[in-house]
Amino acid sequence: MKITQNHHTGLTLQGLQTKVREFDVYVKQYLDELHDEEEIKTSYANGAKAFADWVEETLPKLHDR
Repeated sequence: MKITQNHHTGLTLQGLQTKVREFDVYVKQYLDELHDEEEIKTSYANGAKAFADWVEETLPKLHDR
């Protein structure tokens, strides 16, 4: 068919393809950020658990003094 223009709209095939590529980049970045966020949450949870474990271990020793 090779239709590249439509006089009823300002959109062109090249313009639509550009928008698709831009959207693909946006989605990839968004997914990468979600992955990074998950890693940060996991790291925080591990650190918080380690701190809570340390507090539970240390408090009885302090009370014995």
